[in-house]
Amino acid sequence: MAGPALVLGDADGSLPFSRQEAQAVADLYGESVYLGEAAQERLVWEQGPQAGILHLASHGLYDPVNPNFSHISLAGDPGGAYDGLLETHEIYNLNLGQADLVVLSACESGRGLRVTGDEIIGLNRAFLYAGTPSVLSSLWNVEDLATHDLMIAFYSRLRQGYNKAAALRMAQLEMLQQPATAHPYFWASFVLIGDTGAGRDFPARGTLGVLRSMESSLVWAMAAVLGAALGGGLGGGLAWARRRRALAQQALLARRTFLLDAQQRLQAEPANKARARALQHIARELHTIERRCRRRD
Repeated sequence: MAGPALVLGDADGSLPFSRQEAQAVADLYGESVYLGEAAQERLVWEQGPQAGILHLASHGLYDPVNPNFSHISLAGDPGGAYDGLLETHEIYNLNLGQADLVVLSACESGRGLRVTGDEIIGLNRAFLYAGTPSVLSSLWNVEDLATHDLMIAFYSRLRQGYNKAAALRMAQLEMLQQPATAHPYFWASFVLIGDTGAGRDFPARGTLGVLRSMESSLVWAMAAVLGAALGGGLGGGLAWARRRRALAQQALLARRTFLLDAQQRLQAEPANKARARALQHIARELHTIERRCRRRD
C-alpha cells in the first residue's frame, strides 16, 4: 500500500454495522476513522490523493436514467462547497493515483449503464479513471450486517498478504460456509474490477485449501442430486423433497441464530435512532422466521 487508508462510514447514522465495519478496517491499518457527520465528502478530495486505500461504507444510489449522477452518500460540509453526494461525474476529477484500492461498501455501487458509442457509465469507471487500479463494488442492494462480516474477512486476508482477488474469494467462501449467510445474496454481490495486485494467490493446499475442493464438491453434489431426482423415480423424488424441506428448515434456524447474535451485539451499543431502527428490523425478520418455522412443523 503506497499511502495511508482513508476510511469513512455511516454518514447519516442509519447503518450501525457499516459504522462498526469502518472502525474495524481503520483499526486493522492503524488509521483514524471518520464516522457520521465527520465522514465528509471534502475528505475524499483533500486526503484522497495521498490515500493508499479508500474505503467508503455508506449508502449508495444507482441512477439508471443518468448514471453520471449515481453517488455514494457522505456528509456535507455546512456552508461549504461539498453537498455530501460523491457523484460519478465528479469522481472523474479526483486524483487517486496513489490509491491501490477503492472499496465501495454500499448498495449497487458497481452498477452502470452501457451507452451506445461509449463504455459502461458508472462509479467503477469513474474511480478507475481517477487513477486507482482496483475497485471493489456491489451489484445489488446489500445487507448491512452481512456486508460488515464480508469486509472484515476480506481485509483480514488482505493483511495476511493475499492479493485482492484471493482475499475476496476467501472471504466469500467463508460466508458460504456459514448456513446463515450461505445464500449468494449475502456474499456474491461484491466484485473486484481491475488489477488483482501483488500478494499470495488462493491456497491450493493446507487448511484453507479445502475451500477450493469444496467448490468442486458443490458442483458434484448438485449433479448427484439432479441425477437422483431424474433417475430415482418417485421414491427418489419424494426423498429429495423431504431433504429439501429439512435443508430449508436448517437455513431458517441458522438465519435466526445469526439475527439473534446481531440483536445481542446491537443491544450492547449506545442507544440512538439507527440502533432502534436496526433492532426493529431484526425483530420483524425474527417474527417472520418464527411464523415460517411453525408452518413447516
